[in-house]
Amino acid sequence: MADTTTRSGIVVRAAVAADMSSVAIMLDAYMAELFGCPWQGSLDTLVRDGLGSEFQTVVAERTDDLVGFACWRRVYDLHHCAAGGEVMDMYIRRRSRGSGTALSLISFVAAQVQGAGGRFVKGRADATLEQVYARVAVVFSGAECYVGGRAFRILAQSAGSPPRMLVRGLPSSALNHEH
Repeated sequence: MADTTTRSGIVVRAAVAADMSSVAIMLDAYMAELFGCPWQGSLDTLVRDGLGSEFQTVVAERTDDLVGFACWRRVYDLHHCAAGGEVMDMYIRRRSRGSGTALSLISFVAAQVQGAGGRFVKGRADATLEQVYARVAVVFSGAECYVGGRAFRILAQSAGSPPRMLVRGLPSSALNHEH
């Protein structure tokens, strides 16, 4: 999938090797914020594994500064015999939170998953945001979220839309059950 630029100036794109040092810095901030400890990985391993070998990394950029990332990998749902994607982790720098960056990243990931033949995307919701996620996703106990069916296709097709349009166009969670 090609890069997408929203009207808010956020560019969402697949990461390249040159981005990974900034992603590593954000991973350290993410780990400190969420777990109170430093990131235990290495830049070399992140570059080796995060550019398609083990998982995909997507970045959000504003004026030549990375403001967020999402990492995802292919998964398979045996219950529905369907390929999909799992967002392993996602982080938005504090100064860019509330700007639609997270939704822009997720819609871009959904488009990548769809382009690879996937039919759903799943991940874990921040417990404080479960009600927001429940607008579009099926949320299970433990805050595991799935977006599939027609809701997934709408989300994937909206990649690159301005954040306000993404929010206005969010599909109902009921559309997860429509093929």
